[in-house]
Amino acid sequence: MNITMSCGGGTLRVFHLAAGLVKRGLLKDMYVPYYSPKYPFLRRYLGYPDDGQVLPFDRVHSNLAAAIGYRFIDKLRLDKAFGFENRFATWDFIDRCVAARLKAGSDVVWAESVLALHTFKKAKQYGAITILDRPNCHIRYQRDIVEQEYALLGMKRAYNSPQAVAKGEAEYAQADYIAVLSSFVKRSFIAQGVPEKKLLLLPSGVNLTDFKPVLKEDKKFRIIYCGYACVKKGVHYLLQALEALNLPDYELWLIGKVDDDFKPILKRSRVTYKNFGYVPHLQLS
Repeated sequence: MNITMSCGGGTLRVFHLAAGLVKRGLLKDMYVPYYSPKYPFLRRYLGYPDDGQVLPFDRVHSNLAAAIGYRFIDKLRLDKAFGFENRFATWDFIDRCVAARLKAGSDVVWAESVLALHTFKKAKQYGAITILDRPNCHIRYQRDIVEQEYALLGMKRAYNSPQAVAKGEAEYAQADYIAVLSSFVKRSFIAQGVPEKKLLLLPSGVNLTDFKPVLKEDKKFRIIYCGYACVKKGVHYLLQALEALNLPDYELWLIGKVDDDFKPILKRSRVTYKNFGYVPHLQLS
């Protein structure tokens, strides 16, 4: 069996999957904007993670124009100045590029949500089975619940453009299967009318050898949040819980980027915290 993957490259999970497929002789090609071991000098600028996964370079096809363009637009906030959604525009461009490069010979094409529609249409011409990787809940459900959370915080934010929602739902219809990470995500799809037989529940794994317990050197009660600190992740509820507990000696560690929208919420909070920014996966232990 030959499997082709296409992803945005922003999460380590897809590289772990690709490495597992290589070990089993199943990975034909992997399309990704940027692959850090291949271009390590660009890693810091582009902000892509690296966890030591090494894939055969002849099977990894990068799209540096898309990766650099996305970061350039994001840093200069050109999308806000000109009124377009940078993430959707970039991923749609990547999707079209992958579709143009896709060749016959893959039994399965696995592609990440919002960059899969054109790729899947091309894959279907070659008779491949298509699997959509959707780590988040149904895109329409996600839009509604995130916008509700912003409203509860007294903030008005549009989340997921109409174009992204339309493309996301078109991908759901086009895909043979949709891979979801949790029972919550699965329920969100069923609630939106997606047949349960189309959903593959595949939780993320973890390599336990990467982490090991260490002796605690103090008596401080410490809470660690590792991930993107934003409204979508519900970190404001963690802050509310800590304020309500009013613990005598504690601190919150935030490991990862803090979203611009979340910075005012964090500033208003009475929680004692330390922000460490991004920490590479293999340094978290």
